[in-house]
Amino acid sequence: MTTLTADPALTAQQEAIRESGWGERYRFFQPHNFMFWVYLWLLVLGGTAMLSQMAGQFGGFRDAIVTGYVAFALFTVPFWLALNYLDRYRAVPGKVRVMAFLWGGLVGTFTLAQPANAAVLTLYAKLFGQPWAQDWGAGLTAPFTEALPLVSDAALAAAPTDEARRQLRLLRTTQEPAVAPVDLTATDGRRVFVSDARWTTAEVGWGKVCRNRYWFNPGQWEGLLLKLGNRAFAKGLYAHGKSRFVFPLGKRWKVFTGTVGLRDGAHPTGSAVFTVWGDGRELARSKVMHVGETAELIASTADVQELELRVEGGEGHTRNCWAIWADPVLTR
Repeated sequence: MTTLTADPALTAQQEAIRESGWGERYRFFQPHNFMFWVYLWLLVLGGTAMLSQMAGQFGGFRDAIVTGYVAFALFTVPFWLALNYLDRYRAVPGKVRVMAFLWGGLVGTFTLAQPANAAVLTLYAKLFGQPWAQDWGAGLTAPFTEALPLVSDAALAAAPTDEARRQLRLLRTTQEPAVAPVDLTATDGRRVFVSDARWTTAEVGWGKVCRNRYWFNPGQWEGLLLKLGNRAFAKGLYAHGKSRFVFPLGKRWKVFTGTVGLRDGAHPTGSAVFTVWGDGRELARSKVMHVGETAELIASTADVQELELRVEGGEGHTRNCWAIWADPVLTR
């Protein structure tokens, strides 16, 4: 009697095909699949953004909008038909095709690309000026926001000045992986930027705590760079009042220095007072700062166990108190 044994490779292949669901009817509604809900959420965001834009523009551009959507619909027909032949053995299910076109038309355009393009165009205008942004912005935006990093080598090469190129490099650093903060009680360095250091407390009065860049608010488009006195700083702390940063020093540092002020372009009603504290004692204080003003703060930190940087409103409130600690440095 001959005993037949199955080929292990063939068995594994059949099991993989079975688990992949190949040949089964495609189901759009998958309530137990987390990514289904993510897709649906992004689709709603894109659809809402599209309708919001169309509602504000349809009255004045009705013919252009209708023509554009009709042309887009006609343009999708050959793609729809071509999808039937991507797989020689089986056509792509109609539901998958619908989902793909919805993703490209709503999510890809209105949820992802449009906000990113608008943000980068605004950054270009602030970095290089409005005329340059109008001439080059469109060509140097979509390729980088939709296909490449925020700042590519091509964008650096096209920068009109050395300062613009430096600021683009600063923007590039915002995409780099975060490094571990420096422990000021243990490092052997002789000079350390406080914005690179480990803190025990970090609080700001508006937005989120940020080191070495500005807090980016999509609704206001101030940009990512820390700017004071028409200068972009690579190192610093975003510190909208009322704010407080506490750093353990371990009595190992002698001097703190830093440039303070309200970011360029802030509303003129804002004001701020910057103070440096060591172990509960005030070591340095700025005057009441307004937009367009900067000041240098210097404080002795010898024998200080805990350094604290505070910002408060200078005129009884913290409205528009867009404060920045620029180049905050500790030296031995």
